Amino acid sequence: AILERALASYFDGTEVVWVQEEPENMGAWHYLRVRFGDFMFGRLPFSCVSRPASASPATGSASSHKQEQEQLLIAAFGGERQEKNGEAANNVHRIKSSSDRGVHQRS
Repeated sequence: AILERALASYFDGTEVVWVQEEPENMGAWHYLRVRFGDFMFGRLPFSCVSRPASASPATGSASSHKQEQEQLLIAAFGGERQEKNGEAANNVHRIKSSSDRGVHQRS
């Protein structure tokens, strides 16, 4: 009820993005997707920005974690992917609909 009231002032069709620094298969994303589906409250497209699914919650490398964190924030706020040595970073997923499950779009 609190979340629905908080989002009541937004126009129908306004995208709601869940951002989590945990991998896609960890954190609250799966619960939220089951609870809300593709549209939060039936009117706001619902998507997620997260690290790709992984057996480990972290890379184990401080420099890799920092780079992934930067990419996560860029993807969350609609920025362009950063490139390193001419190659696009592939460590962030943006999941836009239930049909994206298992076939994640790279951001």
